[in-house]
Amino acid sequence: MDEYLSAEWVAEAEQLIKTLRDVIGVDITVEDGELLEINILATGDRAPRMIARDVRSALKAQLRVDVDHRKISVAQRRDESGAAGLPGLPAMTATHEPAEPHDPPVIDLVPHLAPASAARRLQFLNLDLSKSPHRTLARVELALGTGEAAGEAEGPSTQEESLRLIARATLVAVQRFTGEDTQFALVDLKTIAMGDDTAILVGIHHQNGRERQMLSGSATAGRDLQTSVVFATLAALNRRLGRLPVREAVEYELRPTLL
Repeated sequence: MDEYLSAEWVAEAEQLIKTLRDVIGVDITVEDGELLEINILATGDRAPRMIARDVRSALKAQLRVDVDHRKISVAQRRDESGAAGLPGLPAMTATHEPAEPHDPPVIDLVPHLAPASAARRLQFLNLDLSKSPHRTLARVELALGTGEAAGEAEGPSTQEESLRLIARATLVAVQRFTGEDTQFALVDLKTIAMGDDTAILVGIHHQNGRERQMLSGSATAGRDLQTSVVFATLAALNRRLGRLPVREAVEYELRPTLL
């Protein structure tokens, strides 16, 4: 990160971070325009690495600054019983955990439920492309509550096809949370020039029983074209997923990379 960070940026960044889930305090240290550290005070029972991911995602998406995960520290407030965020004499547990290199905003699966249930959110964990001379394997990992699931798709090693494989792998991962009654299929994926940036447009067929619907989503690419494909795919599904039953207890699957 080589951007010069002003006092105005620090104030805006701290205000933004305070709006994030579970964050109750933030202190950003900048010296000579260079970011030294971001210290977060949080409540709740989410893993600190998830909070760190949210911070990186928000700063990257809104302020266009990609922060090194090693500069983010998260301290969680817990009471004597170990429950996070409850009144009483708190004990502080501090962590400095690495965030994954790709951190998109969380997607609400059930926005129509009460606040206690609305904590069930679909989150992007990781994207990996394993390439051989002629084949590419895309792997996308998502999380929902305490469950994690991975989706994979394999195809030819071309730039255009690699983006489509990422979208297909995202759909496979999502489907592990929604079950076999709901089917998603990639119809088309296009990259479109938009000013000085590039936009990703994704079209998806959603089959639920006898009902079939065409869904579309988009995302601006910014600096990361591949991760933006995941954003656009999740954006296409967002409203539909809010109406579907989901499963949190998904087994995390490990598979070999492409040789």
